[in-house]
Amino acid sequence: MLRRAPQPDPRREGSGGTAPSAVTIDAILSSPDVVALRISAREALDALRRVSRMPAGGIGLAFHEGGERELIPEGADTTVRGVVEVFAARTSPTAVAVRIDRLVSADAYPVEVRLQVRVRVGSDPGDLTSLRERLSDAGGVVRREAIAAEFAGSMKTALADVAASMPMSELATDAGRRRMTETAQRELERAAFLCGLIVDVSPEPEVYSEAYDRACRAAEHAEQRRRQHEADAALRDARRAEHAREIEQYASLLSKLDRMTTEHPEARRADLIRRFAEPERARLYEGMLARQRTARRTEFVVAAAGDEVLLFSPSDGGAPSRRIVLRGEAGPPRSVRFVAADKGLRMLLVGAATGVYLVDLERGEILQARTVSATPPSVKGGFNSAALAGGCILASHSELGLHRWSQDDLEAFSTPVIPDRTAGASSVRAVQVCGGELYCAAGGTVLAWGVAETSPGTVRELRGARSVITALCATEALGVFAGTADGSLLHWEGPNEDRPVELHLGRSRPVESVSVVESEGLTRVIFTDTSPAVHARVLGDTVSWRYEASGQTLRRAAAAEDVIAAVTELRDRLMWFDALDPNRPVAVVHVARDFGHTIQDVCLAPVA
Repeated sequence: MLRRAPQPDPRREGSGGTAPSAVTIDAILSSPDVVALRISAREALDALRRVSRMPAGGIGLAFHEGGERELIPEGADTTVRGVVEVFAARTSPTAVAVRIDRLVSADAYPVEVRLQVRVRVGSDPGDLTSLRERLSDAGGVVRREAIAAEFAGSMKTALADVAASMPMSELATDAGRRRMTETAQRELERAAFLCGLIVDVSPEPEVYSEAYDRACRAAEHAEQRRRQHEADAALRDARRAEHAREIEQYASLLSKLDRMTTEHPEARRADLIRRFAEPERARLYEGMLARQRTARRTEFVVAAAGDEVLLFSPSDGGAPSRRIVLRGEAGPPRSVRFVAADKGLRMLLVGAATGVYLVDLERGEILQARTVSATPPSVKGGFNSAALAGGCILASHSELGLHRWSQDDLEAFSTPVIPDRTAGASSVRAVQVCGGELYCAAGGTVLAWGVAETSPGTVRELRGARSVITALCATEALGVFAGTADGSLLHWEGPNEDRPVELHLGRSRPVESVSVVESEGLTRVIFTDTSPAVHARVLGDTVSWRYEASGQTLRRAAAAEDVIAAVTELRDRLMWFDALDPNRPVAVVHVARDFGHTIQDVCLAPVA
């Protein structure tokens, strides 16, 4: 327990407690907290001259045995004979802070009045007598705190009446402050007169209410939000109107394109579009995308975070529509992918710390939880991707390589797949199935082999990447797309397996995700390169879009015809865009703050 240090007695000096001399009176009166004090004749005695001298800056009143009073001006001496007490006061003004609290306005706001007052002691014997009798404490000292308390008590009733007569909003106006000032000055003059004090300058009181200030700030904040909301709505309306005008302006171009397609059925629509200038091509692509959208394609934005999977509706940026908890023996999720099985079964395939989960999307139930036989303690991370193929679950792990589980034998542990090709690779990731083949990335090479091969004998290698492959997307008709650690976006098409086309030049920012979205002859490659945007470019054209993330660096994304979802580099936020509006996200969810976990992966679940 802390103890307050003992305060020095203003009536004493030194440690021996000897009687002070006149110099001590001077020292006491120079203390900022002491305004006046009572001194007995013995304490005021000058032993050599038997007189009491009032120091400069002080004034005193001597009380004689017979009841007579004698004024002692500054610097004057008085004999101590017959004197029982000297009351000494400083003549210089004293600053006093007065605080009157617990007032209440007419609308029930707590109110506080603060004044900074400068007072001085009156030079009349009556003034000194009043000060001595009203404000001296038990030790005979008049302190600033006593003056402040006396003033506050004397003024409180009148100021409380003023506060209660009007609402706080009126008290805060010039008229309200003027009335409070007039009342405060009148009551202050009265209180000072009764105490033998003179107010040097009439103060301007400060009327303060913390609760009212909070209410005003809240109202101002709400008004700012309202104005911002209206401005945002107006901006969105303006953008929609502008977009509609642009689409209308290019309606003739779309009609012309339709005629050209009819006249040249052998030509691909994308080839015909390339006959237009780039700005016209961009508007044509946007018009095509807008015209082709007839219904919502994405049912859920799916995020793996902590020990659960969060399912958000793309049309709602608030709480998740559903939450699926995964607390099985495979550990917490590390990756998530949507898969559609036979008989309309819709599932999530979740890579976990030591295995995989197969989850029924509709019921939120774990259908299978599979693990590897043993995981060395030094192994970190988890299975970064998973796929279903040929009655098996396959999953990739940068340290454990590629593993396979039979869907029928639920008790069996996993078996390694092509360990000779993955051993020693700096990373193994992005396993997926496409067109009867399985693909995965091992270091800087893409590996591909037939789904039907239980023990792959013929493994194709797609080479030519200058660094580790960090993202992969295989398509049936358009070849294989991959992102690399140095930021390159590569495309292998046809028989050329050693020289990929570089669609995007690397800038030393890793490409963490690649998706290919096809619609009515328009193919867009959508990728992230650890920058504040998701990039979308038309395959075979220079036209591209940036889905801006408001300064947030993005790690990875998942894309469909109608929705593009992305995760920030810090894995704390999830956002998604309308595929037709790259200017700003539809919603941003602070998953780390709201759910207590960072995001491991994201995917999109289509409408059934």
